[in-house]
Parts: sequence; structure tokens; C-alpha cells
Amino acid sequence: MLNTLKIPSVGRLLAALALLGLTWTGEARAELDESGNQIRWGNGIRTEVLSSNALTTHEEASIRMVSRALNSVTYATDDLLRYQLEDPNAREVMKYVASCALDKTQSLEWSDRFGHTHTWKGELGLCPEWGWDASGASLTCQRWVSACVLARNNAFGYRVLLSMRGNHPASALTPRPSVMTDTSLRFTRVRVPSTYSCSASEMGVTRECGYERAQAEPHEPKLMGSVGYCSSPGLPVDLGAGGKPPASCDTQLGHMLSGDMVLRVCEGLGACDEDAALAQSQGSCGTIYPGVTFTCPRSRTFNVMLAPYSSNTNWGSVEIGTRAPLGGSVSYPATEAQVFPIREGAFFGNLFGSGAVASGMKVYVDSAGVLHRKLAPVQGSIYPKMYACHDPNWTDGAAYNTARLCARPGMNCVAASLGACNAWPACEQSAGGYSTCTGGDGARYSTSITTYLNRACDVVQNPALCKTANSSYK
Repeated sequence: MLNTLKIPSVGRLLAALALLGLTWTGEARAELDESGNQIRWGNGIRTEVLSSNALTTHEEASIRMVSRALNSVTYATDDLLRYQLEDPNAREVMKYVASCALDKTQSLEWSDRFGHTHTWKGELGLCPEWGWDASGASLTCQRWVSACVLARNNAFGYRVLLSMRGNHPASALTPRPSVMTDTSLRFTRVRVPSTYSCSASEMGVTRECGYERAQAEPHEPKLMGSVGYCSSPGLPVDLGAGGKPPASCDTQLGHMLSGDMVLRVCEGLGACDEDAALAQSQGSCGTIYPGVTFTCPRSRTFNVMLAPYSSNTNWGSVEIGTRAPLGGSVSYPATEAQVFPIREGAFFGNLFGSGAVASGMKVYVDSAGVLHRKLAPVQGSIYPKMYACHDPNWTDGAAYNTARLCARPGMNCVAASLGACNAWPACEQSAGGYSTCTGGDGARYSTSITTYLNRACDVVQNPALCKTANSSYK
């Protein structure tokens, strides 16, 4: 149900002025991620890239990577490593290696033979010491980064948002109390038009710009809104920022603490334009205070976008209130565990070092800048020390993992699939998912990462493969 109520501008102005003395208390927020949004980590390195690149499928380069610091000096002075980044696939792998290993204060720069500078920023901070330690990455560090890179692989390179959890002291693998609205269209890196700044002054909730907050600091939130959860698809949800549900006008929900704000509700994790909104409001029940009623979507997740009524005025502050009038429950903001409820499986092993790539595989760039690809067909995994197991809830976990991990069915996979995580003597369970796992080599890996999805078909977008015992929603 899309509802928009217009309020006369004079009344709006008087009501907004009455709010100026109020103090911001805000809604609960989690630490921001790589783009300044409270969204979880992107899954977007293509299987083709991970299975054929001049860093991890070039054994000499792989050994050299982990025996030196992961920083700009290394990749400017070590000729072998410097040459390999001329391969576009190697640069894509480096993006994820740096993102997983380094923290947000660290980055790596490299200039190609044409003088173009490429920068890769740290994000998760699973082993920031790799950035300065001249002796390179410890075995534990290598394993954490390997699990992280593998967990973020998918066949087509779609940008998929997921939750990664593991027994690591870094907060990146600990579920957060809320998840912020994402600015991009689902599966893409394309910003939703409404999240861009307005080029001219525009007013009202229906505009397709200005749902963005100017950033004073690199990691200040872009959108003042979070993801919510409703338990019963098809039932109504009431939501307000000081407004009342327009159908009943009976109960104030939330508060407008300062300013004059409008709100829009979208399905799922990402922002939307007006034509895709579940509901929107610039005031309800004869007031300037926004209130809406919408139907809980099949995904059970929704998100809120906020903006000033006038695009050239300062942002105000709101607290969102919700209720489920006909039963079920609604949470706003929802926890990360609510937003990402589908446990996919566990990823662990080592992409790096001696013996980490199958014989017959070698991709490299020579000193003249020529890229060579020697790609032998490999039955199973090209990385003998990389493993994955699937959650037992998948209807056909073996087929799911093949689609998730292999360049073609059963061939040139980026990890060996060990079956269900509870069938192989693979993984111990913990509150955060699967913890210590046994690899195909018999080694125990305490560095496993468990992934959770928002929707069952987010990574493997084949409805025949992505069915689970407790979720049919794609």
C-alpha cells in the first residue's frame, strides 16, 4: 500500500519550527562498513577470476605474496609481484585480499606501466599486521584471508550482500545490532537515483533525489535509515516517525525529534525510487509527522529511507516506531541475524603458498607485460587446500555448492566441496555458525567463516538449486 499525504506548506513550517529545540537521541546504529553504509559485506568476486589470475594461480607469486608485507612498497619494488598486477583478474583478487586482510586505516597503492594508480582499501581487518610485517603473513593470517575471499566468491560476480561470521577478534565477523539501508540496486553496484543529491531545490516525499545525507567524514552514514524485519508476509505493518497510521489515526508511532522529515519504505535491503516503494509519507492524519501502513513482503525484510521535506534544508532527526496491528511481529531496526537468516555453509583452507594451486595451472605476466594463461582442466578444485561444506538445510547441497564454487560442473572449482557441514567430521557448531572445521587434508581449521544470506537464491540464482528445508523464498 503506497500512501502519501500532502500537508500545506505554512502548517508544515510552523510545525517544523516547534521541533527546533529538541535534542537528537537517534536510533540504534552499528559500526559502518566499507562504503559508509551499515550493510554487510559484498560477495562479488567471480569464480572465473578466482580460478584464473596471476597472483593466486601463479604459485611463485602466491608464495612471494605471503612472504612479504601487503603494502605499496612491496608492490612497487618486488618485480615479480609488480608485474602480476598488470593482469585485470589479479587486480580484482587483490581488491578482496586487501579488503579482507587490512583494516580501514590501511590501503595499498600500485601504479601500472602506463602510470595509472590503483588503490585497494582495507575493510574487515582480519590480519592488519600483514600490512606492515616485512616477514609477511602468518599461517593463521593466510587462512583467515583465504576463507574471507572464498566466502565472497560467486559465479557471475554479482554484488550480493551477506553476513560473514567467525571466531575472530575483529568486529567484522560479529553480527551487529542493525543493518543500514543500502544505496544500490539489488545485485548491482548501481546507485538508486533517489540517493543522489538534488541538482535543484525540490520538496516532498515523491522526489527522486535527496535521500542522502552529506558526508562530513569518510564513514559517516549516507542514508538515515535501517533495515527492518516483519514475521508474517501479507500482514499489515504500521510505521511512523511521529505520525499515526493513516487508516486509523489512532496511535502515534515514533518521534520527529528535529527538522521536517519525510520517509519512504522499500522492500529488502536496498533503497528504492517512488515507483518501487511499499509506502511513503510526508505527513499523516492532518500533521507533518510521517506515518504509513504497508504489507509485510515475502522476504520479511524492509528498509526505511529518510530525507528533509525540502532538499535545501538541514537534516532533522527521527526515531522510528512500528507495530503489527493484526498479529505477527515487527522489529526496527532489525538485528543482523534477523536480516540474514539463511545459513549457507562454511569456507576454510589456504589459497596461498607452496602447493596451494594444482599442477598445470599457471597464469602470469612477464616483464614485457604480456599475460600468459596456462589453464589445465582440473577435476574438482584447482586449490587443493581450499574447502567448503554446505548447511544441511539445503535440499540439494551438493548441486548448490557446485554452482557456488565451480567454473563448470565438477571442474576447475575454487574449493573442494566436503558435503554437509554436519556429515563430514567437518565443523563444530558455535553460536556464530560453524567454528573449527576439518579439511580434506585432515587438518583442523579454526579460521572458518560461516556465511548467512538474506534470501536463499542470492548467490546461486537457480531456483532448482537454492531450495532449503525452511525457506522457499528466492
